[in-house]
Amino acid sequence: MRTFFALKTKMPYDPHVLEHMKKTATELLCDVEGDAHTQAIVLYSATGNTYGTVVKDACSREMTEEKSMLAGLRAAGDTQIRYLLCMWLDGGVDIPSLAFRRMTVELDPQNAAALLLVMTAEGTSAISVGETMK
Repeated sequence: MRTFFALKTKMPYDPHVLEHMKKTATELLCDVEGDAHTQAIVLYSATGNTYGTVVKDACSREMTEEKSMLAGLRAAGDTQIRYLLCMWLDGGVDIPSLAFRRMTVELDPQNAAALLLVMTAEGTSAISVGETMK
């Protein structure tokens, strides 16, 4: 089984968008009292809008915050995601849950091509959401 840490992808991504998303995640988390299960999820839509939420308990099966964020995209008619970033409270960038990735693809099937920004041995890299679900 391959690990995302060892994953070497050559998928290009916009470093300016990455920095914007990391800044957004950091701002979302700066005043949060959380624990090891707290994370921020930031989405950058195909229209250039940024959406983010803080997930207090990433282990929760209810996924209240995630569902609410995706409902906001649906209500805005802005369902196609270009980039996805998940940052833990300690600043680590990671892959969001499989359930959340499935929900993004259910929201808009084109989201299977959205780029998930992950940390690898070589630094930040990008992989399509669909590739992570194989």
